[in-house]
Amino acid sequence: MVVTPPQTAESARKAAPSLKKGFFDAPPKRKLKPPGEQKPTASAREEIPMIRAKQPHTGGPAIPDFLRVEPDEQERRYMAMKNELIEKLKPTPDMVSQIGQDPSLLACFDDPEVMAAVNDIAANPGSFKKYKDKPKVMAFYKAMGQLMGEKLEKVEQRKTEKA
Repeated sequence: MVVTPPQTAESARKAAPSLKKGFFDAPPKRKLKPPGEQKPTASAREEIPMIRAKQPHTGGPAIPDFLRVEPDEQERRYMAMKNELIEKLKPTPDMVSQIGQDPSLLACFDDPEVMAAVNDIAANPGSFKKYKDKPKVMAFYKAMGQLMGEKLEKVEQRKTEKA
């Protein structure tokens, strides 16, 4: 049998001197600033180095780098084909001269109704359905489609001749 000496109030104070009554449930003490202390000036703020996060890309919701999925092979091919087509369809001086030689296309470029339709369709491709009954708009798109088709055929012919 082990006998322990009885604890007195004095021995209990020695065992836990830092814990006082209300230690765990007391509200935190706030440090008061001396009345003469002010906020740091702009020059003092400039001396402190700041670490800032990267700006998120603006193309949709921000996705953390560790969750970002690289595009698959099919998407890469699609984007390469799209960029190649955009490059082929860029206006050239030859194409501008062809437009200038076609009086029906020139008339469409001068027609405010057709240009309003073109702007509307460029902003929202789904609105093309509204203009299916407009012969001027359809004639413009038919003529531009033929012009672009001829240009793409010429590019492909040059490509096959070089190969």
